[in-house]
Amino acid sequence: MLKSETGDTPINYLIQLRLEKAKEILDTHPEQSIQQISVSVGYDDAYHFSKLFKKHYGISPLYYRTSKD
Repeated sequence: MLKSETGDTPINYLIQLRLEKAKEILDTHPEQSIQQISVSVGYDDAYHFSKLFKKHYGISPLYYRTSKD
């Protein structure tokens, strides 16, 4: 049912929501570590989170944050 509404699988939809929230945190709370952000959006493994972020946005979360300065 979710796929017919969003055009995406439930897991991909959840990943997208988590990564959008992570991007928001990176923008508003630059003092938080990548590890803290990954845990706050539901990932225990910061490496896995970073790989997904890079796959989705084309840059790592650390580079995304530093490119904002």
